[in-house]
Amino acid sequence: MIWPPALYERHLGTQHIPVRVLCDALPCNILFNLTLPNPSERGLQLKKRKLYLLTLVGICLILISAGFQPYDAVSGQSENPEPLCGDQAQWTVLAAAIDYRGTDYLYGLSDVIRLVRIDFTEPRVNVVALPRNLLVDPPATLNVQGKILLNQSYLFGSPGMDHFQDDGYGAGALAETIRDQFGIDSSHYVVVDFNALTVFIDAIGGIEIDLPEVVDDMPRGFFPAGKQTLNGEQTLRLARVRLKYSDIQRISNQTLILKAVLERLRQPFVTLKLVPALPGLLEAVLTDIKAEEMSDLFCLLPKIQPEDVVFHDPPLELLEYGAEYIPNMSQEMLIFRWGQDYLDWLHSALNAE
Repeated sequence: MIWPPALYERHLGTQHIPVRVLCDALPCNILFNLTLPNPSERGLQLKKRKLYLLTLVGICLILISAGFQPYDAVSGQSENPEPLCGDQAQWTVLAAAIDYRGTDYLYGLSDVIRLVRIDFTEPRVNVVALPRNLLVDPPATLNVQGKILLNQSYLFGSPGMDHFQDDGYGAGALAETIRDQFGIDSSHYVVVDFNALTVFIDAIGGIEIDLPEVVDDMPRGFFPAGKQTLNGEQTLRLARVRLKYSDIQRISNQTLILKAVLERLRQPFVTLKLVPALPGLLEAVLTDIKAEEMSDLFCLLPKIQPEDVVFHDPPLELLEYGAEYIPNMSQEMLIFRWGQDYLDWLHSALNAE
């Protein structure tokens, strides 16, 4: 196995953008056709590299894999334990999936929003869901008048809208809104689109999901109660049910999907099925995680056990469901109002031990 540095070039518009990657995480011979988009004048932080399929795989496996080697916790740890991998004790990753079918990420609403706290000392992963229709005030750096829904912050920050006066475009705008409203800073972000979800699910041979009750979202989809195997498009439809259900039910369905993917990826042979899907997945990931940071994730992966990955869905009683006039939509929208009780839960869930 050879581990040389690799140098690739991609023609973008009228420029050739060289990208040099030191292969300290995986063998370079699988990192084919490496690309990096031409940065804008504001320093586009999207870094849509084909290397960063590893981000998708690394983040997803940390969130939803069981790990393939046992990890024995050391008793009597100090009050300030050292990271098991890298030099950072914790990350908080903003993970979002956007409802956009294009390949240029010009627009998109963040249909799925999760905050993921990765503890490199335990190890432990907390995955906390945020309802997309939380009513929020846009931060000063997002040039939008009046209250908005949380998922709209991504849209207004996207390159096609360009209302965000800082780095990161949609992901940056969403992260800044979460920081401004909830007091939570994101270390990194990972954004995928619907193409990535469907390709990924199909690549691993579908998922088996056990629904506690019937999900009737006709005419868009119907899912009976009980165990069933879903392909990529079916999984997407289940993740997006909206006609007859609240956002809390939508979040619950998405969490069931994540757990089903976790279970699927516990089977070692499944990861091999991802290889043919690499080109499609590589084109559908945006992240600011660097290559050297990626190796920290892969280092931590074998140490994470199934019980170390905990999902937290927001309790409905902490939110007030209602309608609010949204100026940018010129109409009333169904929203969730929130207060200190929800804020306390959010911080507690993210930092749960």
